[in-house]
Amino acid sequence: AGVARWPDLPGPRAALGLVLFMLGRWDDARAAVDEALRLDASCPRALHVRGRLRLRAGEAGALADLRAAGAGAPSDPWIAGDLGGALQEAGLAPEAGPILPPARQTAPGWWRPFYRGALHEHAAGRPAPALALLG
Repeated sequence: AGVARWPDLPGPRAALGLVLFMLGRWDDARAAVDEALRLDASCPRALHVRGRLRLRAGEAGALADLRAAGAGAPSDPWIAGDLGGALQEAGLAPEAGPILPPARQTAPGWWRPFYRGALHEHAAGRPAPALALLG
C-alpha cells in the first residue's frame, strides 16, 4: 500500500527495503533501496539499509553509506547502532565510542519483537504483514 500510494516518495521504498533485509531477501532489499535512492540520494533509511547490505556482501562504500545515514538522521538509534558497530569492526573504536552509548540507551532492542515476528511469518510460509502494508 505504501509504495503504490506514494510512488514518488523514497520513504516507503526504504522501509520496504528494511523489511526485506530483515527477511534475508537481499536482492529484493537492494532493489527497493536503490529505487528509494534514485528518488532521493540522501534518504537516511535507504542509505542505512544499503550500508548494511554492503557490509554483509563485503562491498566498498558501506561505511560511507552508514555515515551519510547517520548525518541525515542523527537521532535515529538504529542507524547510530549500526554505524557504531561497523566502525568498531573496522577498527575505528574511537569514532564509534560517542555514537554507540546513546543508541544503546535510547532503543534497547525495540525492533526485536517486530523482527522475530516477521521471520516467524516468513518461515511459516505466510506473507509478512509488514510487506503487505508496504508493498
